[in-house]
Amino acid sequence: MSDEISSPAPSQNPSTNGADPSRNGVDSLPILDPATAPTVQLVVRPHMSGFDRTKVFLALVIVWWLLLWTDLANNPIESFSTAFHLQLSSLWWLEVLGG
Repeated sequence: MSDEISSPAPSQNPSTNGADPSRNGVDSLPILDPATAPTVQLVVRPHMSGFDRTKVFLALVIVWWLLLWTDLANNPIESFSTAFHLQLSSLWWLEVLGG
């Protein structure tokens, strides 16, 4: 007795998982006529309304304003304009999200 692992016969189809598809008299899948074939309707979410877009934009502005306020609170010597410009340059990703 040898310890070799036998490989599957080349005539076996690995996608059938060892089952013989011709056993039931079916060699291939049926081809449907395109006129009678079922159609699939894709589900697409509706666009955001203006009010929803405004809420998101307002939330981003509030986050940016809070971060500006924390910079001013952490450094009392810093002027508002300097803190404003630093926030614009350091939090550019919030501006990109705001569009």
